[in-house]
Amino acid sequence: MGLALVFDFFRKKRQQKALRNEDDKELFVRKYKAFQNILKNNNEVLMTMADMQEKATGGFLFDRAYINSSYQRVARGIKEIVNNLNILSDEKYKDLVIAYQKNDEAIRNTLSRKAAIPSTGYVLPLSEIGKDSSASTGGKLALLGELANVLGFSVPPGFIITTYAYETFIKHNKIDDILKEQTGKLNIRNYDELTATSQKMQKLVRNAEMPPDLETAIFAAYRGLCDSVGKKDLAVSVRSSALHEDIMASFAGQYDTALNVPAEDLVVQYKNVVSSQFTPRALFYYKDKGFHLEEMAMAVGIMAMVDAKTSGVMYSRDPGRPEEDVVLISAVWGLGTYAVGGIVPTDSYRVSGGDGKTVTREESGPQEIMLTVEGKGGTRQVPVPEELAKQPRLTHEQVRQLASCARRAEKHFGQPQDME
Repeated sequence: MGLALVFDFFRKKRQQKALRNEDDKELFVRKYKAFQNILKNNNEVLMTMADMQEKATGGFLFDRAYINSSYQRVARGIKEIVNNLNILSDEKYKDLVIAYQKNDEAIRNTLSRKAAIPSTGYVLPLSEIGKDSSASTGGKLALLGELANVLGFSVPPGFIITTYAYETFIKHNKIDDILKEQTGKLNIRNYDELTATSQKMQKLVRNAEMPPDLETAIFAAYRGLCDSVGKKDLAVSVRSSALHEDIMASFAGQYDTALNVPAEDLVVQYKNVVSSQFTPRALFYYKDKGFHLEEMAMAVGIMAMVDAKTSGVMYSRDPGRPEEDVVLISAVWGLGTYAVGGIVPTDSYRVSGGDGKTVTREESGPQEIMLTVEGKGGTRQVPVPEELAKQPRLTHEQVRQLASCARRAEKHFGQPQDME
């Protein structure tokens, strides 16, 4: 009997030891997996943050969708790191969970915040705005005002029909309500349906009534512009400057511009430019990303028309090699529409070095046609005059002056710039 008790005692000890070994093994495996997850998520978070930092240098285009999706990856990774750190340390870092939740909530609130449209006048003179005016004037015109009023660049005079005017126009015609109704059941992945809705919305804007007080303000500002340049019937360009146009790559470059517009067409062209924000592409983004119409608010610039002999596009850094100190300039004869649209061959110039003395010219082919202003308004295509056809579009001195402007703008704004 006593021997049986001894054997029973040792059998139970072996069973308890085996159980402890199993528990230790399970705990080790659990903590080892937690350690691996920390390393994996830390690496993914760092890679995402490095990509965001690279995009923020100014050499890349990105939009709010990129910011949102990048933050989602970072947030998920950090949450996993915190959870696995607590597994590894036996819940010693519970306070990190609370800190994560507070920061996550604050960031998500910032990302989802609706744009606020300031209550300004319907129009603002270009001579009074700068980069901090973008909520009223849109990003493009705010930066243009900064170039003119702070850096002293030569910019045609003009005025801005503000985002507040846009809001007034939209509300006056109940376009916001109609847009919600039209897009409520819209299948944005059905191209025919998307195109039909786009055409309906654009027609609605073009046929909308202009509030009388807004129209009065526009023509009063126009007469003031005519007086300032000493010309009674001044032709103007009508240019979009949406709230996020230069911030969101998905909207960049797709809105309309009207050139050489006479006074009697001002209101019509204003509505045409505003209607261009309801393209199929913009409607897709509007619904897919859950935008509010206020976030698509558009200011419109009215600027004295320049009958340009030469126009073009300039980059303060080569987009393909932003680390190099090279300014790129592409120029065409006539108005800039053909340069931006790539319709005709360009003269391309590479300006190297801080002194701008090294200029390399490449001609992509002879330019046979050019865009110029029409006498009664609008533009027309004409043959390039024979005396211009074989000449460079820009002299070396003009190229150096332009490169100097590009470098000054880049230094002022703290990132590479592209300009028309």
